[in-house]
Amino acid sequence: MKKRVIDTDLNIKSYRDYRRLIKGHTAKSLHEMYDDIYFEKHVGSKEMSDVFFKSLGLTETKYTKIPLEIAQIKAGDIVLDIGCGRGEMVFQSANKKAHATGIDYSEAAIKIARNIQEKHTDDIRSRITFLCCNAENLDFGDNTFDTAFLLDVVEHVSQSELYAILREIRRVLKTDGRLIIHTTPNIWSRSVGYRLK
Repeated sequence: MKKRVIDTDLNIKSYRDYRRLIKGHTAKSLHEMYDDIYFEKHVGSKEMSDVFFKSLGLTETKYTKIPLEIAQIKAGDIVLDIGCGRGEMVFQSANKKAHATGIDYSEAAIKIARNIQEKHTDDIRSRITFLCCNAENLDFGDNTFDTAFLLDVVEHVSQSELYAILREIRRVLKTDGRLIIHTTPNIWSRSVGYRLK
């Protein structure tokens, strides 16, 4: 049975409306919701978006500070940010002299991240890679990364997608590597809340 395409212009007024809308969908079928407007204006908040663009992603926020402290990134580390969005964690990891790769399923997110990357110094730019790809099938060798971030992604994927992503992270992460996960317990606040606001 073919799944219906999501009409992102629907008048969604409640979490129940949203749950009905996305029932039976996965990140793949919902990817059109993650467009340039979403990443330019709504991720975190409008104020955080403004700070991101002004600082070229280098200003730590309440969403990046704690994961960076937990990761204890140091010069020469190899970092993977899955669902990197605009690339905050990638830019801030590269600023700590790590080699950082950001992947996202959204072409809009990767385009924004690459545009910001071009505005950085050669030093930071040379340690950054952005790829538009599916995290369920990572094109990296086994035991490649010292640190992997999976921040505010879990609530955007189905259970089967999450299991596949976690299997891939386990494969590409070094045995002594770190996986830092953050998730918001309510998908409503992270996806539809922005659109209604």
